[in-house]
Amino acid sequence: MKSKNYLKIHMAALFTITVWGVTYIFTKTLLAHFTPYQLLLVRFLLAWIILLLVDIRNFRHTSLKSEVTCFFLALTGVFFYFIFESFALTKTYAANVGLIMSAVPLFTGIISHFALKTERFTCDTAIGFVIAITGIGAILLNGAMLHLNLLGDVLALLAALSFAVYSVILRRFPLKLGSHIVVRKTFFYSALMLVPIVVIEGGMSSAQSALKWMITDYHGYVSILFLAIIASSICFYLWNRVVDILGAVRATGYIYLVPLISTLSAALFLHEKITPLMVIGGVMIVLGVYINERKPVVRFFSVTKEVF
Repeated sequence: MKSKNYLKIHMAALFTITVWGVTYIFTKTLLAHFTPYQLLLVRFLLAWIILLLVDIRNFRHTSLKSEVTCFFLALTGVFFYFIFESFALTKTYAANVGLIMSAVPLFTGIISHFALKTERFTCDTAIGFVIAITGIGAILLNGAMLHLNLLGDVLALLAALSFAVYSVILRRFPLKLGSHIVVRKTFFYSALMLVPIVVIEGGMSSAQSALKWMITDYHGYVSILFLAIIASSICFYLWNRVVDILGAVRATGYIYLVPLISTLSAALFLHEKITPLMVIGGVMIVLGVYINERKPVVRFFSVTKEVF
């Protein structure tokens, strides 16, 4: 029974990462009409409404501690993460952002080592990171040189750090509210923080025409429903469950797969070419994830120590 449950949670992690890996296809369609902040506000507000309607009877007041925890989850895992990532993409190359964002598992391992007694930074974490990040670099750069841009790359690092902190908070401060309620509150606070930015940006008036297009064009409403229902409501719920069961370090190890999934989806839907270097990179990513999840190095040293 336990093995079946662990299989389900690993499948949930793979499903979540797969969805997040293909969101750019739907985001690209919507960004032709919305500004990035308008899109984020619509996406998370709609996700909040959907989660509210799913369990409207469970709309009750919670403790101050729970509200504060949900606020910081929204601040780190949604607001800061997407803000830093959006700004980073305007200041540096997309390949740089993708490569740096793959450092989330490393940051999670380091933070967890000090914040969580049950999760330590191990040899496997370091080896898995080196192998996976090398594979990710092979896919994203594909033989080209890495061009650094200090401001944009620092913003990408802050985005990766924000999501790592979010995953550790989930593990360090477990909430007995139900994962769907935690996600609902997270999206509510995230949308609330985005409102001033959209207003200052002057995007409220321009959003009206974008909303009309989204409602009347199936490309628009299919894309936003995918992002709000599947990529946000369902996947953030599943991610919270994955972190709760597997732990922050093992869960974030799956993030290494995002560039691989994005590349495969681009080849499938956009007919982009896959090179031998990208295939080698994909194999290295999978190997890095395996080492991070299974921890064979730690077991090898444990067995060696017992034998000798």
